[in-house]
Amino acid sequence: MDIGEKLLVKNDICLVMLHGNSLDPTIFNPIIKEIVEKVKVATFCLPGHGNTPKLENYKFDELGCSVIERINKIAGKKIVFAHSLGGHLILQNLEKLSGIKHVICVGTPPLRSIKDMSTAFTQIGALMYKEKWEDSELDEIISSLTQNNQQLIREVLIKSDPGFRKALNDASNFENFKNEIENLQKTKFKVSLVFSNDDKYIDIEYCQNMETLIENENVECVFLPHGGHLPFFNYPVDFFRLMNELLTSA
Repeated sequence: MDIGEKLLVKNDICLVMLHGNSLDPTIFNPIIKEIVEKVKVATFCLPGHGNTPKLENYKFDELGCSVIERINKIAGKKIVFAHSLGGHLILQNLEKLSGIKHVICVGTPPLRSIKDMSTAFTQIGALMYKEKWEDSELDEIISSLTQNNQQLIREVLIKSDPGFRKALNDASNFENFKNEIENLQKTKFKVSLVFSNDDKYIDIEYCQNMETLIENENVECVFLPHGGHLPFFNYPVDFFRLMNELLTSA
């Protein structure tokens, strides 16, 4: 029995998808093709990404509150699928979510504080927090993200507001940052943290430590043998099977 038949065919369940830093909902197109006939899908685009307006200020807690408000306005039960930075916006605000059946965060290493960014992310991962990229850096980012449809990823990246990345380097924009591990320790609904062992953007050993740090039966860590930072984009069929396993075991 597939994911649609068992879990998602009911009209009151919606899969909410949130992208990460400097990307946009386009990255979800391959996995959406796998599930479009089986589930309602809502994709959110962060300010300064895709075709959304830029903001003068990008306060992290304000971004998170805005995302949570939009999710909570969706009627019925929700499954949240968040990638990378989008996952941090969700982990910061787990207690504020309502009507949630399951949260899946991909490529999102939980942080105690913003200081953990220096150990949770690699050197190539740190490039995603640089305001402006040299051509060689942009090429490195793209090739490290995917070998599939690199032109699409290039177009997505260059659309993003450099001011968003600049804001991510300003500690004053994170003054209300919460300990995400503590949030996960307290969550009452199912959360799956999905990492790829070949992800060049995150420190996999840091992520493996989460299995011993988080002592909550509602939280599970899943490690994929391959897929990089965009496993749902690079291997959508395989990732669809993983989603099926995660959601049907809940």
